[in-house]
Amino acid sequence: MARGTSRNPILMLATYTSPSVVQRQMWLMKHRSLSQPAAYDVARREFYKHRHLEDIRRRVAKEEALHVGAYFGKGPLEIGMDLEDRTWEAWKSWAGRQIEDEEASRAQMFSGSQVEESGTSELEHASLLESVQESKGPK
Repeated sequence: MARGTSRNPILMLATYTSPSVVQRQMWLMKHRSLSQPAAYDVARREFYKHRHLEDIRRRVAKEEALHVGAYFGKGPLEIGMDLEDRTWEAWKSWAGRQIEDEEASRAQMFSGSQVEESGTSELEHASLLESVQESKGPK
């Protein structure tokens, strides 16, 4: 084994997963004669330490890649915001159509000329105008 490496077989694995914790617990119980809770506690702490170091390595690698011009695309927050924006715009256009339809139906309820609203139809209005003009006579 290389100098400075642990004899721990789990820490030599490329990926350290939750089932690895149980395997490490069994190894500690067999080779170090630890009780089940003590072995689990040691294995769990090693797992958390390993996961923390992997997260740091991943973040550093991403920062270095970004520094030299890499582009990773949109993250989950940007994707979520885009979906929310599209939904908002769709709702705004739907609401605008609903308002226009409502206003059109209201306008249809009150359609007609204002002469009709006063109780006289356009035909009656025209005949009244003729009679007024006839009564004045030619000048």
